[in-house]
Amino acid sequence: MSCIARLRVVSGRIARSVPLVVAAALGSPVAAAVIFVDVDAPGPIHNGTSWTSAFRNLGPALAAAGSGDQVWVAAGTYRPTTTTDRTISFVLKNNVKVFGGFAGGETSLAQRDVDANVAVLSGDIGASPNDSDNSFHVVLAPAGLTTSAVLDGFLIRDGRANGSAAAGHADGAGLRLLSSPLIRNCTIANNVATDRGGGAFSLGAPAFIDCLICCNFASAGAGLAAETAGQFGPTLIGCEVSSNMASGVGGGGLSFVSGGNVALTNCNIRGNFVANGSDLIGQGGGVRCANTVMTMTNCTVTNNGAQQGGGIMTSTVTFMIVRNGILYHNEDLGGSVEDAQIHAPHAPSVIVDRCCIEGLTGTFGGQGNIGADPQLVLGNRLRAGSPCIDAGSVPSLPADTFDLDGDLDVAEPIPFDGAGQTRRVDDVVTADTGPGGAPVVDMGAFEFARPHTFFLVDADATGANNGLSWADAFTSVQAALVALGTSTDGEIWVAEGTYVPTTGSDRTISFALRAGTRLYGGFAGDESARRFRDPVAHPTILTGDIGAPGVTTDNSFHVVTASGVNIDAGSILDGFVITKGNSSLVGGTGGGLLIGDQAAPVIRNCRIMKNNAFTSAGGAHVTGGAAPQFVNCTVAANTARGGAGIDINGASGTVTNCTIVANGSALTGAGGLRVTAGTGTVSNSVLYGNSSAGQFGLAGQISVSNATVTVTNCDVEGWDGSLPGANSFDEDPGFVDQNGADDLMGTLDDDLRPASCSYLIDRGNSGLLPFDLDDVNEDAKTVNQRLPIDQQGGPRAINDPTIGGGGSLPVDIGAFEYPGDPAHSPDLNGDGDVGPADLAALLGAWGTEGCVAADLNGDREVGPADLAVLLGAWGTAG
Repeated sequence: MSCIARLRVVSGRIARSVPLVVAAALGSPVAAAVIFVDVDAPGPIHNGTSWTSAFRNLGPALAAAGSGDQVWVAAGTYRPTTTTDRTISFVLKNNVKVFGGFAGGETSLAQRDVDANVAVLSGDIGASPNDSDNSFHVVLAPAGLTTSAVLDGFLIRDGRANGSAAAGHADGAGLRLLSSPLIRNCTIANNVATDRGGGAFSLGAPAFIDCLICCNFASAGAGLAAETAGQFGPTLIGCEVSSNMASGVGGGGLSFVSGGNVALTNCNIRGNFVANGSDLIGQGGGVRCANTVMTMTNCTVTNNGAQQGGGIMTSTVTFMIVRNGILYHNEDLGGSVEDAQIHAPHAPSVIVDRCCIEGLTGTFGGQGNIGADPQLVLGNRLRAGSPCIDAGSVPSLPADTFDLDGDLDVAEPIPFDGAGQTRRVDDVVTADTGPGGAPVVDMGAFEFARPHTFFLVDADATGANNGLSWADAFTSVQAALVALGTSTDGEIWVAEGTYVPTTGSDRTISFALRAGTRLYGGFAGDESARRFRDPVAHPTILTGDIGAPGVTTDNSFHVVTASGVNIDAGSILDGFVITKGNSSLVGGTGGGLLIGDQAAPVIRNCRIMKNNAFTSAGGAHVTGGAAPQFVNCTVAANTARGGAGIDINGASGTVTNCTIVANGSALTGAGGLRVTAGTGTVSNSVLYGNSSAGQFGLAGQISVSNATVTVTNCDVEGWDGSLPGANSFDEDPGFVDQNGADDLMGTLDDDLRPASCSYLIDRGNSGLLPFDLDDVNEDAKTVNQRLPIDQQGGPRAINDPTIGGGGSLPVDIGAFEYPGDPAHSPDLNGDGDVGPADLAALLGAWGTEGCVAADLNGDREVGPADLAVLLGAWGTAG
């Protein structure tokens, strides 16, 4: 994405400003007035007194503005002059605030939208596309200005400072700042200077707040170059500096030289380079400092490059303090990995505390520094489980000097992060490792926060049982559901253990799914991210066994229910074992799950086992126009008179990457999947060993009555191609151990993963996987990303290039992905080496077809190719 296209997308924040209601009658521009600018103002008079009579360019409005005035600028493109005089710029004034982002017609600042109504200040005054005749400086801040001169809510672009250096026309193409104005909510992009400061050049102490400085070019300090002889230098708060390139001495993003105290807080500095073509040169890809005092707090510096100091380069007598920062994946051409993050020849003048630094060796001393992967996603946000969460230092936060939250308290710690969100947020599942008291600030520019109501459940928790931490977790799932109240954006994590719908004997009580609530099981009870759980190793069991143990007649009628149109794909049940429901009354259905009344939840990574119903759907009954999704689920050993596994009646359902085995219908309808008067879509799934009235084959797997069922890329016992769909087949699935050590189907030790030579490997189609809309692995990729995990939480697409089922990357069929190379070890007898005994074993199996150990190359047949593999490994450790 180009910088121009990325305008304001970087943070997604809305411009912060204090609302101002315009007086009912605004006369001619006088002190404390609002002056209007709109390139499309109808007129006929253009004196700036109203939106209708607005000036059509910004220059006349600035000239007319007096002390205390505000200038409001509507969307459109504005140029410093209608002539070809390149020395003319938009000139800022003290005590005049200039605001962009209006549509035209607003009566308060709160009504503007800088994202939707882009006001462009462009230096493209000459002939397009030739840019050599553009303005030298789009915006000029003459000497003597303070932060009372405000420019807020503009895209500043197309400056070309390629003139005389002696005249000052070779620096500051976007902004030339000879003083100290306030630049806020601006994007500074596509500006070029032959000397310094393509985006901006400063000789004063300006403040940049919530700005994006990107895609600018210069010899030094391509984004911003500052040469301040006085005590104070620039301040940057909540800014992104990205994709800028310097071609000379250094400072791909920022360059601070020759004095001044520079302060950077909550800044995201990424993807800047000092380069000549593809060759890295110069110093300080992200930041270059010389003869400067610089303090960086909660800044993230990543993926920058230079010959020296890819991230930060300090030289001469620079004094630098870096606190609560992240410096990672920066590149240079020499020295250590750590040196590429911060190159500081004068290390004693550098203080580094509470930072995450790639290649950390301790060179800089300091306290609380770490070298672990910060786990950054989506423009340098922290991924759940990052070691940088709650690891910064609260006392290191600077004061809210610019009163960003408008509460008139400028002594409080800065309240916002680099995205304009709350700066200190406690993550209840992450241990606080930083000083200063809860909530502990995170390292880096952005604070990690879970955007929903969040509770934890652990049957063994002994703390306060309020659901706010693992130690204080609720001990029942029902308590967490009650605690959500009216929330429609809730998330509940449930640790391994056994949970019942009620502690009483009321068989009608179930776990009722709620609108917008996501329940995740499979936790050990100490995780800080969903991706660290393992639903197979840590079974979280929802059981209907509420009465006497081992007696089914007093079990819950339905373990889980979902009802109502508000239960949509935002309602998720993921990572649970659903078992021992018994819908035993005459006409009873849905012992495990009963889904009806237009509900459409996602049932994912669940094991639906050993449930029973009198009539149909021991496992899951779908009715009443419902439309659930079953994904990565195991449906096994459920019983009913008809449609024992999944029964869809007068509804629809999708079954994707599920393993449906050993379900038994005593009378009619398939034991695996029965669809009546509805629709079913079955993809990448196994239906094998299910029965109907004791009969196996296709009739035991799928039955259809007055319905449409499409079957694609599935392994179906008895498959004859009679149903719509493509690429399905009938092959022994080749599970690792279908019945497990106890030799009982439908128990926790069943291993339904594909064995190494299973026919299921890579014969699925990744294009049939659902999208990862809830970001199940928390990598911030939800747009156009297919579900990335299998039932156990492992990667969903591990490709064997010799087999292909379709999609951008083949996946295995069923609930589990085989985790590696599908070939067997040639050490067939397991004695630690490959020799005569292994050869004898292979020859003894010669000609055997199927999933056997001697099938070394995974083609399901023992023959010459396998012999070649064994002889190639002869004498090795196998």
